[in-house]
This record gives sequence, structure tokens and C-alpha cells, in this order.
Amino acid sequence: GCFYLCSKLSTITIPSSVSSIGNECFNCCEDLNNVEIGKPTANDMREGKLTLPALYALNNSGDEEMKKLALRIRSLNATDAEIHQFIAWVIEQGGITYAEKKMEEICKDALSLIQDVKDAEIFHALSSFLLYCKDRTK
Repeated sequence: GCFYLCSKLSTITIPSSVSSIGNECFNCCEDLNNVEIGKPTANDMREGKLTLPALYALNNSGDEEMKKLALRIRSLNATDAEIHQFIAWVIEQGGITYAEKKMEEICKDALSLIQDVKDAEIFHALSSFLLYCKDRTK
């Protein structure tokens, strides 16, 4: 495999664009204990993008300091430490919980829209995709 015998490899992030990994790719990587699929946490904010949880927290809080920090994030002038501070605040404000509930609602609505699809294979593909989008963690 491509990382065969990489004994010092302990963490790897596999981009979500990767569609397959060969057999035994991580064979003999005894120290590998963390594999992430998708982009790392905070990537959107490092690119100046505020996500739904952040927008929810900002719109439902009067915290002027966090609003100023959000502007620094948008203008790419925030440090990693500030971004992580902001993410912790967003979680405290219920932003993640809100986004999860919103995703549940959207998924439920979308599933109801495809109920009339006659072709079982197409229905299965669509419903599987919706559930994947709802349940994915990265």
C-alpha cells in the first residue's frame, strides 16, 4: 500500500475527494491512531467563511467582541487560536445543535419529496444520499 511501513505515521486526513484507497494502504502503520476523512475543523473559517452554526450564534447573541472576531475571520485576519476560541463560543451558543436540527428538518422535507419516486433503485440512491448528508460528521 501507499503508506506501507510508515511506522511514524500517527495521524492522516484524507480529502473528501478521494473515492477509494487501495488494499493494505496503511499496512504496518502501527502508530496510526487517527484517520480523518474530509477537511479539518476550522478550514472554512481559515478561508474567511462563516458557517450556519456561526451565523446562528452571531444572530442570537449580543456579544460585540465575538462579532468583531467574526469580522476578523471574514477578512482573514484571525489567528488559529482566535478561530478556535470562536468555534468554542459558537458551540456554547448552541450553533452546532441548531445546525443539526436544521439538517434534520431539511432531510425530513427532502425525504417526503421523493416518496413518489417509483423506481426503487433511484429512490434508494436518493434516500441513501440524503441520510449520508444528514449523518456525516465531516
